[in-house]
Amino acid sequence: MGPLVDLKPLTIRFDMPLVLSACRRPRPITSLSATYSASAAVSEPMRYTTLLILLFALTSHAQDIGGRWVTIDDETGKPRSVVEITVKGERASGRIIQLFRAPDEEQDPSCTKCTDDRKGRKVIGLDIIRGMEKDGDEWEDGTILDPENGKVYDCKLWVENGTLKVRGYVAFFFRTQTWVREKN
Repeated sequence: MGPLVDLKPLTIRFDMPLVLSACRRPRPITSLSATYSASAAVSEPMRYTTLLILLFALTSHAQDIGGRWVTIDDETGKPRSVVEITVKGERASGRIIQLFRAPDEEQDPSCTKCTDDRKGRKVIGLDIIRGMEKDGDEWEDGTILDPENGKVYDCKLWVENGTLKVRGYVAFFFRTQTWVREKN
């Protein structure tokens, strides 16, 4: 009886910078080439399951905050706005691109309570997230503006279970909102 699977090596190539460390010292590399040789005792489904686990592990850490996120009202659970976050290198910013307002409310109000350069500017198109810097899987050292009260808070962003966690804080006091990615 012959082997259950073909014993040819499977090569996987990822074109992204990685740093690998084995039992020896870490070494920077520009791409990853992994070779997996199946033994005669490994079935074809097991080989592909291992490949899928490897791919999932490598991509799960690369969750991107860039794109369009729907902000959710803490009290009502209803959508309030859509914020578009732009990532350029190691920095990120975000602006409001859409508001969900009742028909009797002003559809594009101005930020009358803002105290900085955004005072009097229309809320749609307003930069509310500024100066975020990537730190591992999180974005920190930036600020977020609440256009309703004009206050600017220190900010921290991270992706958790496919949602964006947005934390605004002053000293030890903070509030964390959950934003969901806009569906196309």
